[in-house]
Amino acid sequence: NDMLSSVTGSTSMDAFEKMKEKVEMLESQAEVSGQLAAGTGSSLDTESRFRQLESGSKVDDELERMKLQLAAPQSDKKALPATPASAAVEDELEKLKSANAKVQD
Repeated sequence: NDMLSSVTGSTSMDAFEKMKEKVEMLESQAEVSGQLAAGTGSSLDTESRFRQLESGSKVDDELERMKLQLAAPQSDKKALPATPASAAVEDELEKLKSANAKVQD
């Protein structure tokens, strides 16, 4: 009855179309409400999820560890051993430099 009282139209076809639109809107609202109810659970679940997310993560812990390593004095860090470049690497480097020079000319 509420549905019919809100429907005003000049023809019965207009009234039918408006009723159809209203029913589709109500069905959509019911579907969304059902999805929200099924997906969220209780507010307790949501609160515990937020606490879990705020408590930190492995990524945050790793980032903090890396920051501490960067802040450590240089004397504590081990230097890489000096290794002479092999002849093959030096030859390849020279080839690349000469090829680059030819391209730029």
